[in-house]
Amino acid sequence: MMSSNGPLPAWTNVVTVPLSILYGSIVDATLDMRARRAARLPRPTISIGNISSGGTGKSPVVRDIARRLVALGSHPLIVTRGYRARAGEVGDETIEHRAALPGVPVVEGVNRALAVRKFFDEGGVADCIILDDGFQRRDIVRDLDIVVVPDIDRDDQRLPRGFLREMPSALDRAHLILRPLDGQSPVQWESRVPSDCFSKVWTDLRVYDGGRERTEPTSFLQGKKVALWAGIGRVSPFRAMVEDAGAKIVSAPCLRDHVRYTSRWLTAQCESLQIADVQCVVATEKDWGKISRCSFASSLSFVRPQLTLDWSQSSGELDCALRLFSTAIGDVLRNSGGSFESA
Repeated sequence: MMSSNGPLPAWTNVVTVPLSILYGSIVDATLDMRARRAARLPRPTISIGNISSGGTGKSPVVRDIARRLVALGSHPLIVTRGYRARAGEVGDETIEHRAALPGVPVVEGVNRALAVRKFFDEGGVADCIILDDGFQRRDIVRDLDIVVVPDIDRDDQRLPRGFLREMPSALDRAHLILRPLDGQSPVQWESRVPSDCFSKVWTDLRVYDGGRERTEPTSFLQGKKVALWAGIGRVSPFRAMVEDAGAKIVSAPCLRDHVRYTSRWLTAQCESLQIADVQCVVATEKDWGKISRCSFASSLSFVRPQLTLDWSQSSGELDCALRLFSTAIGDVLRNSGGSFESA
């Protein structure tokens, strides 16, 4: 459970408490205003989001749902915001989705509706849309609203005093609530309980060294001294999985979510790690996507765990909902003449 102190130290409470109240008032008013002018996108739409800041497991769920829809015969388009992307660059989630889902189009833009419209105007083909981090985008009508919610401290508060974008009562808007177990049992928030639960599982490791990449079993980390580079919102579950694989973490710099790596920083870090006899760096796929684009020299191995989601403890509600959604896509196509272009 996360502390109700939020991302800032407790001594800042004199400032963060009133800011939290102000933030909540502004966000609630903004979301209500968005809801009053909600518009429908040109294809059936699924939103996948959360109510808290930081990593909740949302991005792996986006990719899992995209794969399920493809298996059901659908052709999804993923739309991201491109958070913290610089001009002329693409965001972390876009890079990660494109690498993991070849053949599935991914577009990004602060204005999601405009990004979707541009995609179709330029001849893009898709029969449904997945909004990545769309729960607060209430100006867009969604046919299936999914929220990924980890274990929430019941005393947590709104940003910046706590970690919450919205209070748990907002979950009443969701059609489905998904819960990453992280070794814990499901809990209830307000009047809602999780629809389905999932666990994160490593299938294998991608190891890059000497300019080449190879696949290794997770046992590759057993007994190794490693550095942990994870610029994600919630590091503890990832760290626990590295330790469970038998690695000894001797360096774990505090990296902010969506951190920007530089060649200078990477070179300095690698030099100090080599002096400390660190054998490899373990990074998330999101981090590796940025690290690999920087120019630096190192004899260290870089390891990226390959993640899959285990739904064996789920109730099957998500699977049922996606099948109904896929059937609805077929109905839309039949009513529009059976082509993506006219849907």
